[in-house]
Amino acid sequence: MAASLPLVNTGIPVLDRLLLKWQAVLNPILKALGINGAWTAVGRPGTPAFANGWKNVGGAAPVAAFFQDWLGFVHVRGLVGGGTANTTIFTLPSEYAPAVPQTFACDAGGAYAAVGVGANGAVTQTVGGQANLSLNFVLDLRSNP
Repeated sequence: MAASLPLVNTGIPVLDRLLLKWQAVLNPILKALGINGAWTAVGRPGTPAFANGWKNVGGAAPVAAFFQDWLGFVHVRGLVGGGTANTTIFTLPSEYAPAVPQTFACDAGGAYAAVGVGANGAVTQTVGGQANLSLNFVLDLRSNP
């Protein structure tokens, strides 16, 4: 994935143009350093697809997305639902996958849920409900070979 800063839309045209110019300067530097600080939304063209009926909840809820920071941590966020219990929600690209599986406690509409991320990058709901499953965790890739 190409390194880039998130696109900016402040609603102030002069400020947006200035910020886009800075992005044009900084993006090649980030790319050269191997830093990807931009969120990648799940389920959009060219990004990982949802699986097994999972989808974004919609409305004002955050969309499922991920990014890797400069320390090697992969951040995952979003509010999803509608999927089949105990199935893969989506699969992270291999460069974002942990060397060993990791499991995270999550909220599912006020109830306990767990989400695991396999060494193959599969983000899977392993415990709890499928309604309003909150993805809000950070993978530690620093131990990856």
